[in-house]
Amino acid sequence: MRSLKIFYWTILGAASAWLYLQRGHLKLVVIPPTQNQLFTLNETQTYKIVFKVERFVKRVFVRIFRTKHLCFYRSYILLSIFRRLGLPLALNIGMKNFHRPDEIGGHCWLTLNNEPFFEDELTAENFPVFMGTNNRGMAFWMQ
Repeated sequence: MRSLKIFYWTILGAASAWLYLQRGHLKLVVIPPTQNQLFTLNETQTYKIVFKVERFVKRVFVRIFRTKHLCFYRSYILLSIFRRLGLPLALNIGMKNFHRPDEIGGHCWLTLNNEPFFEDELTAENFPVFMGTNNRGMAFWMQ
């Protein structure tokens, strides 16, 4: 039953993330509220969920849709799953300018208690300037 719910939340999160990026802006992104903890997850179970979502994102969005922005899809899907499981994750979006007006890059990652969640520790260090949060709980960073 739990794996069926997680699969459903994965599909729902993937569809939502895809629609947000198709509309072309992030101001419509809806962050699911943190629910009461339904299950207690150990580190192995958490790792399995993260691994399966990463595999799903690579298979669906790279092979089928041939798109970029994998970090956003991965982060949003994991955010929607783990918030429903009771973990208060935060979505972080970092932007960087490549000193050309037509070239902007970025990265999206999750944090739990201000620590990267299944992400490289250097990610947050690459975006040192905190720009603030919106009313939906997304944090914005600049390089």
